[in-house]
Amino acid sequence: MAIPYSDIGNINENTLMLYTFNETTGNWEEVPNCWVDTTHNIIYGTLTLTHFTLIAPLVSITFAPTNNDAYCYPNPWEKNDPKQGGSYIYFANVSQGSTIKIYNIAGEEIDKINVTECPQKWDISNKNIASGIYIYLITNDQNQKATGKIGIIK
Repeated sequence: MAIPYSDIGNINENTLMLYTFNETTGNWEEVPNCWVDTTHNIIYGTLTLTHFTLIAPLVSITFAPTNNDAYCYPNPWEKNDPKQGGSYIYFANVSQGSTIKIYNIAGEEIDKINVTECPQKWDISNKNIASGIYIYLITNDQNQKATGKIGIIK
């Protein structure tokens, strides 16, 4: 299979992969053994289809090897802002196997998240979290640490 693509924005072409949409799970699944011809802007892949499906070239997001470039978004998170994407704060560029600890301004741990996806979601909908500034500490399995602040407006 050969899927052409156009150069849009500052996307690293080597991160493009082919994905098929799994209607049962609602997830995009990576087509294995894809390769990108950056000269002719074509992504190649081999797959066997037994039914009609959606296929798309998408940027492949992988776990970061370290947490040096980790950040969260939206920041600040605002409860009644329809552009916020619901009750989630996302942590990007986190390494798999890391833990994210959230602390209030008094230094009390209010939540702990084991990183299983990238970006990692933090659902704050059922948490007793007041408006304010919170600190996050991300620690990977090599004990490398990254910190940052989260603003929450309720």
